[in-house]
Amino acid sequence: MLGQQVPSKALGAAAKTGTLASSYIFSGTRGIGKTTIARIFAKTLNCAEGPAEDCCDQCQACIEIREGRCLDVLEVDAATHTGIDDIRELREAAQYPPGQERYRVFILDEAHQLSAAAWNGLLKVLEEPPQWCVFLFCTTEPHKIPATIESRSLHFAFRSPSPAQLKGHLQRVAQDEALEIDSDALDLLVKAADGSVRDGLSAMDQVRALVGQSVDAGSVRDALGLVPGEAIARYVEALTAGDTPAALEVVASMEESGQDLRSVAAEALEAVRRLALDLTLGGKADSGPFPEQLVYLGKVLDETETRLRQGGPQRTLLDLATIRMTRMAGLEKLEELVGRLEEISAGPRSPMGGNPSGRGPGGRGLGSEGPGGRGPGRGGPGGRGPGSGRPAGGPQRSAPASKPSTAGPPASRTDPDRVAHSGASARTGNDLADLSSQMQDSSPALAAVLRQAKSTHCDDSGRLRITLSQDAGEFVQARLSSDEGKQSLAGAWAALGYPKPRQVEILREASEAKTPSHKALSREEILEEARKDPAVRSLFERFGAVVLQSKSIEPEAGG
Repeated sequence: MLGQQVPSKALGAAAKTGTLASSYIFSGTRGIGKTTIARIFAKTLNCAEGPAEDCCDQCQACIEIREGRCLDVLEVDAATHTGIDDIRELREAAQYPPGQERYRVFILDEAHQLSAAAWNGLLKVLEEPPQWCVFLFCTTEPHKIPATIESRSLHFAFRSPSPAQLKGHLQRVAQDEALEIDSDALDLLVKAADGSVRDGLSAMDQVRALVGQSVDAGSVRDALGLVPGEAIARYVEALTAGDTPAALEVVASMEESGQDLRSVAAEALEAVRRLALDLTLGGKADSGPFPEQLVYLGKVLDETETRLRQGGPQRTLLDLATIRMTRMAGLEKLEELVGRLEEISAGPRSPMGGNPSGRGPGGRGLGSEGPGGRGPGRGGPGGRGPGSGRPAGGPQRSAPASKPSTAGPPASRTDPDRVAHSGASARTGNDLADLSSQMQDSSPALAAVLRQAKSTHCDDSGRLRITLSQDAGEFVQARLSSDEGKQSLAGAWAALGYPKPRQVEILREASEAKTPSHKALSREEILEEARKDPAVRSLFERFGAVVLQSKSIEPEAGG
């Protein structure tokens, strides 16, 4: 039997040694030889040359079983004889020994169709079976067989033959029938068989009845109503290129030629699958479709094919799905979309990037005083007051012109108050810009978020303060206030040549005295913020995404 070496070998060994079970279950898809092997097993048990692993198929017992004339081998269609009365007759017949053969064999085809009462009627005879009685249950749905029956039986799961095995079998049959058939036609027959040997042979008979003894791929398509491969290729090419008119034209031509549009969707799905596998396993191309786009096409085609199978206006459903898929031709690659999302989340960047007011929380200039009013602290990035702690040999930066202080630092330094109130110096040619550039390589996401900062300030106590603009979102503040964000900021600050700060604080610019909110965002607030983001909204629309879980963002204390 084609592809059934394991059950054939096991059954042959059982027949040879006489170690038989009272019942066997043969399960598997349609047309792969379950009932045929059951008949062969009955021949093996009763063959005149036996007991042996195989039957001679020439003795009287084998001939009678093959022709269905053997009184000791009873084949029952369980789909028709489903009731307890039919099983009662079968159970009574099992009590009598065979008249001519060694064993009395009962073959129940489509056994899953038996009623619960019928199965219960078989329990007693399976628990205490006569030594001459063997039951063979053939089914395509083994899960419908009661567990009480399955536990008393040996179960053999039959496998579908591989495409190569099925193609070789069909080719041998064609040679025996003097049928001229090429390789492409055989491939189409194997595809139409869908793993069933019986369906493959039926398809071959149908083609031969239509075209005679010479069969090619075109005649197989015409006889079986298969969708032309060239049309599917044009359709998938139009989908990936975003050519809506061309794709709709293919659908219209398929309908006019009488093709089943459900088959069109199924063939297109298979073509997309092959294209995605070739692209993924063979390497990414610089142009053309990419895996994310093909996965989306496969998802839509699968949904459409399922909907067409359920009924409804086929042309309408496929046309709408085609328009939906061609709209996805401009879909950006995932890595590019993530980059855009980070940029959009960071917000727009001001040309000057400065803080017009130059004032931090509470309305006080960040560089005018250190904490607790202990004299001039570290001023704006353009210059530093005394005690800034910057190494003598550290990097030197240009600073805007400043007015020398009469009783303060030397003329070569910049007045901290002037720097703190200079909008341009807060971002241009100063530590904030350098800090963002320093973090670009190690943490590009944080560097993008840092663009919404207005100014930096590090006091004598080693506390680094970063002030955000008023329109900076809670996400930006929470990201910078996280442990990872603070560590990255401290490391980047030290990499600029300054002493590493002992503490990092994230503040928010405000026109009035206002402390940053420490209240965690609720799920509804998170969803509302996400809906306002054009990148997130684009993702939801293009991929048909839904929110399964949300997590509130709670800034740390002092951030």
